[in-house]
Amino acid sequence: MGASVRVLKSFRGLQLAVFGLALAASVASARDVAPDRIEEPARLVIGEPRLPPMAHTLFCMNAPQDCARRGGVAHTQAAALRDLESVNARVNGSISYLHNRGGLANERWVLFPGAGDCNDFAVSKRHALLARGWPSHALLLAEVVVPGGKHHLVVVARHASGDLVLDSIAVAIRGVADVPYRFVRAQSPNNPQLWVAVSRPTANVAMTQRKVIKSAGARRAASRVAANVDNNRP
Repeated sequence: MGASVRVLKSFRGLQLAVFGLALAASVASARDVAPDRIEEPARLVIGEPRLPPMAHTLFCMNAPQDCARRGGVAHTQAAALRDLESVNARVNGSISYLHNRGGLANERWVLFPGAGDCNDFAVSKRHALLARGWPSHALLLAEVVVPGGKHHLVVVARHASGDLVLDSIAVAIRGVADVPYRFVRAQSPNNPQLWVAVSRPTANVAMTQRKVIKSAGARRAASRVAANVDNNRP
């Protein structure tokens, strides 16, 4: 009996050792593909000043705290991504889409309505992230044109890996180089009440941003598996 127990323990130890080597190789591979520090994060190209949407001006009159310049707290790259994913999913799941049939003349941007259009989704996400300590310069409302030709509002979050898009018509967080949109204008990073012309980043930085986002997800998964191995270690 004692010999059998020793054999089983030795076999279990060999299994854990092999698994540990495979896990280490996986994490190392992710780091080799996309290190945390990159040279060229994909960013929107900021252009000349533009008039803000009239609905945004009215929104600022009703919610001045959302249109004020404010600082924020430091977030790690992984924690910031978790914030974005959490807020994007929560707002997308809590607001029912309702098309604005009144046109621009009746357009009002509202925080957390029961039902609303893309504008309400966007301002609600930005409001929630500001409440979590994000600085105003890192959260830009941006007007885009979708492939069908309609105008649409999203939030662009300025993250360490590049500018990321929070969208009411997409579940995933995507980089600005990966969305099939034409960017028109966005809030100025220097003053949330002002807007500027914006355009897509150059193509040579798009692949780097995709690798960073995928690598961050791989490292989070590897960390969870490693914790489970430690918990089951004899």
